[in-house]
Amino acid sequence: MKFLSITSIVVSAFVAFSAIRGGIALISTGGLGMSTELLNGVLPSYTIPGIILVTIVGGTHLLSAVVLIRKRDYSSILLFISGCGLAIWLFTQLYIMKTPHFLQIINFTFAIFEISAAYLMANKLKTK
Repeated sequence: MKFLSITSIVVSAFVAFSAIRGGIALISTGGLGMSTELLNGVLPSYTIPGIILVTIVGGTHLLSAVVLIRKRDYSSILLFISGCGLAIWLFTQLYIMKTPHFLQIINFTFAIFEISAAYLMANKLKTK
Protein backbone atom coordinates (compact mmCIF):
# COMPACT_ATOMS: atom_id res chain seq x y z
CA MET A 1 0.00 0.00 0.00
CA LYS A 2 2.98 2.29 0.55
CA PHE A 3 3.86 2.09 -3.16
CA LEU A 4 0.28 3.03 -4.07
CA SER A 5 0.34 6.01 -1.71
CA ILE A 6 3.67 7.29 -3.00
CA THR A 7 2.60 6.85 -6.62
CA SER A 8 -0.67 8.66 -5.89
CA ILE A 9 1.22 11.58 -4.37
CA VAL A 10 3.54 11.79 -7.40
CA VAL A 11 0.66 11.60 -9.91
CA SER A 12 -1.45 14.17 -8.01
CA ALA A 13 1.48 16.57 -7.68
CA PHE A 14 2.39 16.16 -11.36
CA VAL A 15 -1.19 16.78 -12.52
CA ALA A 16 -1.45 19.78 -10.17
CA PHE A 17 1.77 21.28 -11.51
CA SER A 18 0.76 20.63 -15.13
CA ALA A 19 -2.76 21.99 -14.70
CA ILE A 20 -1.70 25.13 -12.86
CA ARG A 21 1.13 25.83 -15.29
CA GLY A 22 -1.07 25.08 -18.31
CA GLY A 23 -3.96 27.18 -17.03
CA ILE A 24 -1.72 30.18 -16.38
CA ALA A 25 -0.21 29.77 -19.85
CA LEU A 26 -3.68 29.60 -21.45
CA ILE A 27 -4.73 32.81 -19.70
CA SER A 28 -1.51 34.77 -20.24
CA THR A 29 -1.03 33.85 -23.92
CA GLY A 30 -4.66 33.84 -24.96
CA GLY A 31 -4.64 30.14 -25.81
CA LEU A 32 -1.01 29.10 -26.35
CA GLY A 33 -1.31 29.98 -30.03
CA MET A 34 -4.43 27.86 -30.57
CA SER A 35 -7.22 29.39 -32.58
CA THR A 36 -10.48 30.15 -30.76
CA GLU A 37 -12.16 28.25 -33.62
CA LEU A 38 -11.22 25.08 -31.69
CA LEU A 39 -13.74 26.20 -29.05
CA ASN A 40 -16.51 25.85 -31.66
CA GLY A 41 -18.34 28.97 -30.47
CA VAL A 42 -18.95 27.55 -26.97
CA LEU A 43 -16.54 30.03 -25.36
CA PRO A 44 -15.20 33.33 -26.71
CA SER A 45 -11.63 32.80 -25.42
CA TYR A 46 -9.38 30.48 -23.45
CA THR A 47 -9.65 32.54 -20.25
CA ILE A 48 -12.47 30.51 -18.66
CA PRO A 49 -10.85 27.15 -19.47
CA GLY A 50 -7.58 28.50 -18.04
CA ILE A 51 -9.28 29.57 -14.81
CA ILE A 52 -11.01 26.18 -14.48
CA LEU A 53 -7.75 24.38 -15.17
CA VAL A 54 -5.88 26.33 -12.49
CA THR A 55 -8.54 26.37 -9.78
CA ILE A 56 -10.57 23.19 -10.14
CA VAL A 57 -8.21 20.69 -11.77
CA GLY A 58 -4.95 22.07 -10.37
CA GLY A 59 -6.38 23.05 -7.01
CA THR A 60 -8.01 19.71 -6.23
CA HIS A 61 -4.90 17.82 -7.28
CA LEU A 62 -2.62 20.05 -5.20
CA LEU A 63 -4.90 19.62 -2.19
CA SER A 64 -5.03 15.88 -2.83
CA ALA A 65 -1.23 15.62 -2.90
CA VAL A 66 -0.92 17.56 0.36
CA VAL A 67 -3.60 15.47 2.09
CA LEU A 68 -1.98 12.24 0.86
CA ILE A 69 1.39 13.38 2.23
CA ARG A 70 -0.24 14.12 5.60
CA LYS A 71 -1.91 10.67 5.55
CA ARG A 72 -5.41 11.88 6.44
CA ASP A 73 -8.29 9.40 6.57
CA TYR A 74 -10.19 11.33 3.90
CA SER A 75 -7.29 11.30 1.41
CA SER A 76 -8.90 8.54 -0.67
CA ILE A 77 -12.10 10.59 -1.02
CA LEU A 78 -10.16 13.64 -2.19
CA LEU A 79 -8.10 11.52 -4.58
CA PHE A 80 -11.34 10.10 -6.02
CA ILE A 81 -12.78 13.61 -6.44
CA SER A 82 -9.58 14.79 -8.15
CA GLY A 83 -9.58 11.83 -10.54
CA CYS A 84 -13.25 12.31 -11.42
CA GLY A 85 -12.70 16.04 -11.89
CA LEU A 86 -9.84 15.38 -14.29
CA ALA A 87 -11.93 12.87 -16.25
CA ILE A 88 -14.84 15.34 -16.48
CA TRP A 89 -12.43 18.07 -17.62
CA LEU A 90 -11.06 15.81 -20.37
CA PHE A 91 -14.51 14.66 -21.55
CA THR A 92 -15.71 18.27 -21.67
CA GLN A 93 -12.58 19.29 -23.55
CA LEU A 94 -13.13 16.54 -26.13
CA TYR A 95 -16.82 17.43 -26.46
CA ILE A 96 -16.10 21.11 -27.09
CA MET A 97 -12.96 20.86 -29.20
CA LYS A 98 -13.74 17.59 -31.01
CA THR A 99 -9.99 17.20 -31.58
CA PRO A 100 -8.27 14.45 -29.58
CA HIS A 101 -4.66 14.85 -28.55
CA PHE A 102 -2.21 12.30 -27.11
CA LEU A 103 -1.88 14.33 -23.90
CA GLN A 104 -5.57 13.76 -23.25
CA ILE A 105 -4.97 10.01 -23.34
CA ILE A 106 -2.07 10.34 -20.89
CA ASN A 107 -4.14 12.51 -18.54
CA PHE A 108 -7.11 10.16 -18.80
CA THR A 109 -4.75 7.37 -17.74
CA PHE A 110 -3.85 9.47 -14.67
CA ALA A 111 -7.55 9.98 -13.92
CA ILE A 112 -8.26 6.24 -14.12
CA PHE A 113 -5.25 5.54 -11.89
CA GLU A 114 -6.43 8.07 -9.29
CA ILE A 115 -9.97 6.70 -9.23
CA SER A 116 -8.68 3.12 -8.93
CA ALA A 117 -6.11 4.02 -6.27
CA ALA A 118 -8.77 5.85 -4.26
CA TYR A 119 -10.98 2.77 -4.37
CA LEU A 120 -8.14 0.52 -3.19
CA MET A 121 -7.16 2.95 -0.42
CA ALA A 122 -10.76 3.27 0.78
CA ASN A 123 -11.14 -0.51 0.93
CA LYS A 124 -7.87 -0.77 2.86
CA LEU A 125 -9.25 1.69 5.43
CA LYS A 126 -12.44 -0.34 5.82
CA THR A 127 -10.50 -3.48 6.68
CA LYS A 128 -8.54 -1.81 9.51
